[in-house]
Amino acid sequence: MALLDIHRCTIRFGGLTAVKDFSLRLAQGELVGLIGPNGAGKTTLFNLISGVYAPSEGDIRIDGKSVAGLSAWRINELGIARTFQNIRLFREISVLDNVRVAFHTQLRTSFLQVVLDAPAYEREEAWVENEAMALLRIFGLDAMRDERSSNLPYGEQRRLEIARALATRPKVLLLDEPAAGMNPQEKIELMSLIRWVREHFDLSVLVIEHDMGVVMGICERIIVLDYGNVIAEGTPDQIRRDPKVIAAYLGEEVPGLPPDAPDECQAEPTSAKRTGGGR
Repeated sequence: MALLDIHRCTIRFGGLTAVKDFSLRLAQGELVGLIGPNGAGKTTLFNLISGVYAPSEGDIRIDGKSVAGLSAWRINELGIARTFQNIRLFREISVLDNVRVAFHTQLRTSFLQVVLDAPAYEREEAWVENEAMALLRIFGLDAMRDERSSNLPYGEQRRLEIARALATRPKVLLLDEPAAGMNPQEKIELMSLIRWVREHFDLSVLVIEHDMGVVMGICERIIVLDYGNVIAEGTPDQIRRDPKVIAAYLGEEVPGLPPDAPDECQAEPTSAKRTGGGR
């Protein structure tokens, strides 16, 4: 049984079909890429999986349990966490508190215990702080624990958002353009980090990414969307040579990437600037 099973999902907004008849079976530990031009429906699909939208048709299951139409917080409790193309940190609070707040679904003390400052509440607060600090150390952000998150450099804000998502203890991690705005060195570090996170936290990862060097360098399987339809699926080598993908998105065949040069194809294809349809 697939960990994440999306079966023939469609979503319509009035007369516009943003995603049509999409299916995906994501196994435990898989790292899968989702690519396509702007307007292809990629972020709309993430919004379906994470509960921002309910599908017009079809079903979404996590560990065999249907989550289609459930609220975003309930889907998160069941094991799906995500980051966003536009970083959505709590900008006015500290780095540490951004991660601490993500542990709220795992807390068990009652309101009365909090008001009375009971020992159980104190123990739980200490546990949350220790766990949050452990995540910050993993992402090299522990020295900035008291810094306001809006003061962090862009790449570190991206890492903080991933750390916060991991604090919810997900089974599936959705990364929406994690390399956006990063310089070449940051992208290389991000690729290593995503691989390490997948293995260390025993996660399945689904990633949207325009940077071909990143997506071809880390994903074992890639799905290509165009106008809400899947036009190709396969290994990076199969995708970079697929005529339909070249015509709709890449513009030219993407060369193979040597391990030490993952940013060779980092320029966004001109066709990716197309507008219209669902994101």
